[in-house]
Amino acid sequence: GLLGVPQLTKAITTAPETALRFFTPVMRTADGYRVELELPDGVTADDVVTKRETLASNLKRNLGQVWPSHDAGKHPGRLVLFVADQELADRPQRWPLASRGSTNLFEPQVIGVSAQGDPVSVTLMFESFLVGAVPRMGKTAFLRILALVSVLDKRAEVHIFDLKGGSDFLALEPVANVITGDLADEEDDVLERSLAVLSKLQVEQRRRYRLMKTLDRSLAPDAKVTSDLADMADMGLHPIVLIVDECHEWFEHPD
Repeated sequence: GLLGVPQLTKAITTAPETALRFFTPVMRTADGYRVELELPDGVTADDVVTKRETLASNLKRNLGQVWPSHDAGKHPGRLVLFVADQELADRPQRWPLASRGSTNLFEPQVIGVSAQGDPVSVTLMFESFLVGAVPRMGKTAFLRILALVSVLDKRAEVHIFDLKGGSDFLALEPVANVITGDLADEEDDVLERSLAVLSKLQVEQRRRYRLMKTLDRSLAPDAKVTSDLADMADMGLHPIVLIVDECHEWFEHPD
């Protein structure tokens, strides 16, 4: 009853030895311990996930060490519990491209690590992100990772609009079109400058749509730009990446 999930409490009270079914033993991993459990009827993994703080208290571990989750490939009653030796912030992992290497935006690229310390990858091509959080939680830091992944594809045309101003993206000026300004300065026209670039990108988008309609299906079988097409400089179908920090400033603009 310590988790406050009534169906779980009832099952454990009624049949303590069979209420939880262990699909795996408690296993040692590189950074902690992991176990897979099947929960009683009427209890889902999400019921336990929402009680993570209470679970951490019961296990006498810091909140950043206790990570219950649902295995997306299994039914909702399958719980995966990972208890780390240290909090994630205390076991940083080096980005594989920190010193050398290149990327292909049409292929998965590492952008972070999971609570278990496993690499988290995403294919940026054809994806969009809306990043939100309370202040000081790393929104801009995450955007910088996406920007770095993007500029490491030598074909990519990268535009970065820093609508709040500052210096977060200035280091990327040699390899990207960085527009930044100071919204506290009434004379600054950062919004107008960024919208002008956005208008040009819309024109380019329409050009690409028209071009794709004329291509032989063997070049684009799914009517999408491929990595091979992006390699053809004469086509002008290279990846274009747009990153906007503090995009809400646009929403207040009359245009």
